[in-house]
Amino acid sequence: MIKVVAELACGKRSHIDVYGDKYKTKDGTAVRDYIHVEDLVTAHILALAYMEKNNCGEIFNCGYGKGSSVLDVLSSMEKVCGHALERRIQPPREGDQAHVVADSTKIKKVLGWKPTYDSLETICKTSYEWEKTLK
Repeated sequence: MIKVVAELACGKRSHIDVYGDKYKTKDGTAVRDYIHVEDLVTAHILALAYMEKNNCGEIFNCGYGKGSSVLDVLSSMEKVCGHALERRIQPPREGDQAHVVADSTKIKKVLGWKPTYDSLETICKTSYEWEKTLK
């Protein structure tokens, strides 16, 4: 969703569809655990080193353990880009959950992963700045 909202903020899209506004969340929209791409890359590098050292695979959840709603993301991006973003409320998609947040206890304990960019505004700002560089 962050990529789509950054495209919207840069004028590459006319609107965003918000799928559902009646979930049992603080604002009725779905909540997800958005993660900064650089924190995700760091997690992958640590996981690869672990696999190489231990000659085994392992499953790790990667996230900040807290969620942001769709409207939180839109609001944060509006603050970053300085203008309103058009949204259109649509019916919820089949199978979508109201609240999905990662438990990153294991990756922190086993790999020593420490998030660096654990801020929705930072995620939006860096995504917006990156999107502006793309044609």
